[in-house]
Amino acid sequence: MDHSDSALHTYLRDLERRAKANRTRQNLPYSRRETSKVLQSEFEVDLDGRRLSNWLADEPMSRQAPTPVNEPKLWALVQLWSRWAGESIPARRSLSELLEAAQPVRNTVRAPVMPIPTFLLPLLTEQVERGEAWPYVIHDGTGARRPLSAVHVQQQLDESQEADEPTPERRRGHIEDVLEDPASCHLLLESGPGSGKSTLLARLAGHLSAELLNATLAQNACVPVWATAEQLATGPGGVDRELSRLVFGGTEYSERRFVDAADGLLPEGYSWLLLVDGFDEIPMGARNRLAHQLTAIARGEAGHGGRVKIIASCRPLHPVERDRFTENGFLVFTMVPFDRSQLETFAERWFGADALGHRQIREFLAQIDAAKLYDLMAVPLLAAVAAAVFEAWPGQRLPNNQYALFDQYRTYLTSAKATQREGLFSQMRTHAGRAPWALEVIQFLQENLDDLLRHVATQTVRNLSESAGHSAESDQRAAFNPLTAALEWLRLKVGPRAQTGIPGWGEYVAALLASSGLLVVIKGSMRFLHASFAEFLAAEARAMELPEHFDGNSKTWQTFTFEAARMAGRKGRDHRTVLVHYAHQHPLETEALLTWLLQGSPGHQHVAGVLMAEGSPYTPAQLQTFLSALPRLPAAGRRVASQISGSQARAYLEEQDPMPSPADAEADAHLPLTGEPWSIDEQSAIRHLLSTLGCDDKPNTSDDNWLFCSLVCNLEFVSILDRVALIEALHATAPEWTEHVIEHLLDTINSPDASPGNRIQAAETLLDFDSEHLDRVAAVLLQVATDKSNSFDDRSTAAEALSELGAPYRDQSRRLIVAMAQEPTIHAYQRHELLAYAQLLTSGKRSSATGYCDS
Repeated sequence: MDHSDSALHTYLRDLERRAKANRTRQNLPYSRRETSKVLQSEFEVDLDGRRLSNWLADEPMSRQAPTPVNEPKLWALVQLWSRWAGESIPARRSLSELLEAAQPVRNTVRAPVMPIPTFLLPLLTEQVERGEAWPYVIHDGTGARRPLSAVHVQQQLDESQEADEPTPERRRGHIEDVLEDPASCHLLLESGPGSGKSTLLARLAGHLSAELLNATLAQNACVPVWATAEQLATGPGGVDRELSRLVFGGTEYSERRFVDAADGLLPEGYSWLLLVDGFDEIPMGARNRLAHQLTAIARGEAGHGGRVKIIASCRPLHPVERDRFTENGFLVFTMVPFDRSQLETFAERWFGADALGHRQIREFLAQIDAAKLYDLMAVPLLAAVAAAVFEAWPGQRLPNNQYALFDQYRTYLTSAKATQREGLFSQMRTHAGRAPWALEVIQFLQENLDDLLRHVATQTVRNLSESAGHSAESDQRAAFNPLTAALEWLRLKVGPRAQTGIPGWGEYVAALLASSGLLVVIKGSMRFLHASFAEFLAAEARAMELPEHFDGNSKTWQTFTFEAARMAGRKGRDHRTVLVHYAHQHPLETEALLTWLLQGSPGHQHVAGVLMAEGSPYTPAQLQTFLSALPRLPAAGRRVASQISGSQARAYLEEQDPMPSPADAEADAHLPLTGEPWSIDEQSAIRHLLSTLGCDDKPNTSDDNWLFCSLVCNLEFVSILDRVALIEALHATAPEWTEHVIEHLLDTINSPDASPGNRIQAAETLLDFDSEHLDRVAAVLLQVATDKSNSFDDRSTAAEALSELGAPYRDQSRRLIVAMAQEPTIHAYQRHELLAYAQLLTSGKRSSATGYCDS
């Protein structure tokens, strides 16, 4: 059965084929990206290559016919391709007739009953189309085989217990249910990577827009306005101006501020719904400004009966940063992960209802059961990746860990785009004129494309994780373009001549990066389609920089494993992820690495468990050592153990402890395996700390950095906020003060006038800044522990802290503790405590009551 858009689709495909053939005969470049660029420059039409590919997709189920609102863009496209094909331009009326015939009945706009202003038609149509497109690459280097609406399984939202004024019962329901509650004006939607936040917002905007276009919404409806946080934070004129541009376009309202112009433009009972996606994916400076502007809108709308509602999505924020939203009326909700029934529904929609689809569904679910992938499949992104990998290699078993799943997925995308890449390199050689130096440059690019991709990923992650203390630097990072980073890397490798001597050099580099399937070109810039993909490649790059051979006596390895053993903060998480990549890159070195980690502190042992859970090779004895240490490991250790494949780990967990309660399991499902990075806002931290101290004075803005630094340094106050969180904040928001704090801490641990307790605490705090001070910290702890003028508690605390610095210091600590136990002034109960702890050290089991790895 022909689709309604068949005639238009055939016409456009044939016209494109003739345009491409004629350009090739004239030795001129052709691509849909080139088409978009010319449309922008000559016709001032914004039609990116991705949408064009959606219009002209080969698979009928994934095609998206242009809507009537896009007629001007379509007309410009036909004019351009006709010119490129060397043909006369057809009558516009004939094109309009094809376009009208291509419209599904459900998308026909009935103007007489349209309840909203006509200037919203372009915005709503755009959002309908976006709601059908996958937010990340999944299948054949594009999206799924079917539109997003046909596959999407809507998740429920769960109200966070951390809301300032929690309701008697935590609310749970679909997004529409939450929005219907008058108390839910503004939402902060927090969940981990791949949990479905972006998909939910895109589908919500598309669904509401379609109902508005079809005039099927009841009263009290929301008019959605979808935007990324980067779009709002970096647009000229601030949030108000960017919203005005999105909503009003070129109408008479476009020069007015959105909040002012929005009043009275909608019928009675309607409200605006601002959907801000990826709040955590912009640098700190831009994020602070955007949070300030969004909360200002929320405060300004408090007395207008919900005229404007806001939903902002992000990865989990630090409590201090979250407070800025909750203090201004935002409720915090999380995405409920897939349960078994939702996973089955997803599989049914993905694979289809025919006989082949039913066989695939049964096999897909059976493989998930066999590999115990329940936790991974609770994350919608990973479920979609697993389905794509399953289809690509039907004869293979699904991987049983996240690392292997991402690695196979990348291989799948690379193979799907292989022909396109070869064609791009062939075109480059042709356009370079066969010049020897140009051919050498192109050969270098071809051989080092993976290195270039890893470099771009590294720079992207660094841009997102680093923040500056000055707004100018923040603005610079907010405008970061991965393509610029790629071209600069190539300039340093092959020289500047390629930029000017090879026609279309920049466009070819962009196209080759996009052929990885992990990046997309948007209006001359590039971005990763999901932050998880950039983080995966960046960790791989960093792992390749580590020494190939593992040596526990090496200062490099001691420092790196020490950092990985941090249980809180971004730094420890990143180091653990890098070690996962290293273990897969060097499987023969993994046994020595695991043995070293299992002999270390509880934090080191936790890292060993992470490596085992992520598919690193291990021996039964190593697994047993890790399982035996579980009672003394941080709470996340059990969740890590549950991810380890094989009957040995499952049997041990079932024997030691029954399955966790549904509430605990659900809470764990929201947490990534290696922990989420924290971020914190300097001003909010200062206000929070001063409030906790009972101080109502407001510091001068010029004194904020000094005050913040002083609070970090004041060891009496470190319990107010987690020490690691404060240090992460100092690195992020006042980097110029970091050296001052380090000097202060060094002065404290070296000062004979400082109390032993403060010297110990300063030493541990110093290590949270950087492990390069490890030897000095060990010397101070040893000095405190051996000074008999200090109290027993201070001496024993220092000795135990020494044992937590890693394997090189464990034996030294044990000998010191045994010597303390033999001192004649030690009481019998103290001697018993010391000898018991020494025995734990001898057997490789240590208390986690102290040490940097606890959080």
